[in-house]
Amino acid sequence: MQSGGERILTVPEELGDIRSPIVTGNEWVSLPDISPADASIASLNVIHMGCRGIVEWVGPERSPGCRQSERLPFLVPYIADSAGAIAAPGPCVSWERMADWIPCARTRVRRAAGDECTLTLIICAPVGERGFVVRFELSDLVTAVNEQGQEPSVDFEVGLAGRWGATLNTIFTRRVMHVVNHASYSAWTNSMVLEARGASSVAALAVSCDRSMQWSLSGSDEQPLEAVQAPPDGSEQITFRV
Repeated sequence: MQSGGERILTVPEELGDIRSPIVTGNEWVSLPDISPADASIASLNVIHMGCRGIVEWVGPERSPGCRQSERLPFLVPYIADSAGAIAAPGPCVSWERMADWIPCARTRVRRAAGDECTLTLIICAPVGERGFVVRFELSDLVTAVNEQGQEPSVDFEVGLAGRWGATLNTIFTRRVMHVVNHASYSAWTNSMVLEARGASSVAALAVSCDRSMQWSLSGSDEQPLEAVQAPPDGSEQITFRV
């Protein structure tokens, strides 16, 4: 027990040699932990006046009782070929800030068949909007020549692989909220709705796309997929809205 005149010293955990995360957001939503290695979104949060703090969506624990930094990411942008195999990224993911604010990642991806393209990934939370977008831009397509000497058409799939592990509330310290994590498809908005339900709805978000897509929902993994047919000039743009 400390007397009223003594200060309480809060000592943070010591971290190892890690790269600083990419951060973005607006006045409605915050993305405080985007991985510089693969652009995965570890968590997203909003300020909730009813909960007197931050409500946060995070991925599942890698192992029981792990720290927040040891959780799997909540959302992972990815690119795959038409067979479902993840296309391998190049050795370097370069980052820049558009207008000194919007994170933009660029890398070269390669299919097992030898086809390549440049992937530009933009994560933007526009001012005044209650959410953010993840935009895929495919360009500079190089197709591999088959045994007949032809350059066949190339299909890429891009999407967001989601793993919703828990909903957290932060008021000085972070704690798991006793809510039901409910995921469902909304035919009205053509989106996947993730709702934290208590006695009433605490908070919800929806994931949609600017074109028709396929949805897959299994356990705690939500994977909206988009099959993309590369046009003759080898460029394409797809945007997911959250």
